[in-house]
Amino acid sequence: MVGMGSTRPKAIVLTWAPLPTTKLLTTAFLKSPLAADDGHQIHELNSTPDSSLKDILSSDGMLICAGSLARVAHLLGPNQKRFFDATEDSFLFRTLVGESYPEYICHKSSDPWAVKLDWGGGRRKYVIKPNVGYSSIDTFIVNNAEEQEELRTLITPSDREFIIEEFIDGEFLCSDIVVDDKSILVTSVYKRHDYGIKETMQYHASELYRQHAQKFKTLVREVIAQHLPLPPDVRVMFNVEAKLGDDSILRIVEINPFRACGVAPLATSLIFNKNVFELAFAEKLDSEVSPPTNSDREIVVCLARKEGEKATDLLPPLLNNLREADGVGREAVELQVILEEKDKEVFEIHDGRIFELVKKRNVL
Repeated sequence: MVGMGSTRPKAIVLTWAPLPTTKLLTTAFLKSPLAADDGHQIHELNSTPDSSLKDILSSDGMLICAGSLARVAHLLGPNQKRFFDATEDSFLFRTLVGESYPEYICHKSSDPWAVKLDWGGGRRKYVIKPNVGYSSIDTFIVNNAEEQEELRTLITPSDREFIIEEFIDGEFLCSDIVVDDKSILVTSVYKRHDYGIKETMQYHASELYRQHAQKFKTLVREVIAQHLPLPPDVRVMFNVEAKLGDDSILRIVEINPFRACGVAPLATSLIFNKNVFELAFAEKLDSEVSPPTNSDREIVVCLARKEGEKATDLLPPLLNNLREADGVGREAVELQVILEEKDKEVFEIHDGRIFELVKKRNVL
């Protein structure tokens, strides 16, 4: 279906102890048929030396990583690395998928403040960032030529290349996806909320999955499988960030390859009432999995980034928006603490928690 050969029952799992999904990931993998294969491997990313990782990653088996692969990308096997490079290099990524988005504006320059841009009469804005994915350092959103010029004083001079790309408007939707030669499995769909360019909240809901899972499958078939070098002959997992426009077109913002991204699997497992990694590691990938038909659960992940901010401080705007949308009030019930002040140095997050939203009954 997606241009790959037969799936090999072999997998490499890289864990990262600080992430709350690590235990969920390894438990599901060890219970899966893939773990019965002699080639299966589990390794802790930060404690395994590069010399060992080079041998481990030279294989092109199914790869899932709970942390960032950026540090060891140069150690990946050739097929895995082609896919990683095509998504990590922002300009290359935009070039490859450009055929599907011919109207999209994208430039590359070492002097981003000097590039002449079409502002569309004030209707258009741009994202300017280093031409390397998976990092928000020195990333800016500019609304006009004056803000673009100000970058001269905000960006430290260097020989780096920057990508200047049109800001995509729309509802910010993300999805974890697994593909093989026969199936496309969407294991999560969630709304992402940002503070500037930093993720602060994920909203997961059964109804959200039902509404948009098929759109992400179409995105895989018509864009990702057509234009990106998916590793052949293996099952592949990746996270897609996208914007759903007023025209109902889902446009890719970014792809994070091989990632079991953040805490999304934890929240999604609550929606499915099943460990989603068990679905990803199943002997046969089921493309028709969906939340229980009687489920209307709403799960929220809150990530407080500002000094002195609490995870609960992020909830009121979301609760108000939901009430305005359907007329139903909700209260947030805390389910789990996932990140604390001690994790700030690693994640730049002071307080991270998962909540379930419980709808209030109308009392006569």
